Amino acid sequence: MMITFYIDKSQKTHHFIQLLLELKDDIYIHCNDEAHAQKINNLLWESNHFIPNQIGKPKYDAITAIGYGKPLARTHIINVSDQILDMPHIEWVTQNLEEARSRYKHYKKQHQLSSKTLD
Repeated sequence: MMITFYIDKSQKTHHFIQLLLELKDDIYIHCNDEAHAQKINNLLWESNHFIPNQIGKPKYDAITAIGYGKPLARTHIINVSDQILDMPHIEWVTQNLEEARSRYKHYKKQHQLSSKTLD
């Protein structure tokens, strides 16, 4: 499995929104906790694009699920947390590069990795 690390040095929300629009559907965004999930939820509702989403255990028709417990099985799993997940597809890094490096080293043992730096 391929895991892609996106390093967003600019911390501009449009990069994250653009990624979600490209992935289109069946997305799970993994957060640190409920407050972090609410922050991501607000970001999606405040964007210029309509990205339907739901925090917690979503109804199946919620295209983008946001959570912080056990990750849901989805086509696209985006980890925006500081946690190491069993099978993320995308690691979104905006802060805490040391923790991101630790996750990178962990995943490198078992998966193919790629990275993209966004300015």
